[in-house]
Amino acid sequence: MIENLFSEELITKIINEEVEEKLFAGRATTAVTHGEVINETVPAGKEGIVLGVAVSSDNTISLFVQYEQNKQYYENGLNTAGLSAVAAATGVGDEVPLMIKVKEQKRWALGFKASAGTPAVNWRIRVRYIKKK
Repeated sequence: MIENLFSEELITKIINEEVEEKLFAGRATTAVTHGEVINETVPAGKEGIVLGVAVSSDNTISLFVQYEQNKQYYENGLNTAGLSAVAAATGVGDEVPLMIKVKEQKRWALGFKASAGTPAVNWRIRVRYIKKK
């Protein structure tokens, strides 16, 4: 039941448009150079939180989250094999919480880089934009 999944406070904030949640998903072919799959700017009057990601597993692929002025949150990336046990042919693993704050009107991006070849990766990212008080 929905009552058990979300707190009453969160439901009220969503109804009052204080919280906007976005879910992005896709499949990307990676390369040995960093490539973005999604980027967005936090709307004016809101703060952003990159809640979590779900990916397929490949020990040659690293995930990168960029924020603000092209800073990498994880300097060396996160290896997708450590985030998921699900092969690219079958989908994505469970969502892994990241909880990365992004300031109002700042850009964030999700990207991937392979250490060898051009393997494919399935991905999903969940972001919330919360109205500033």
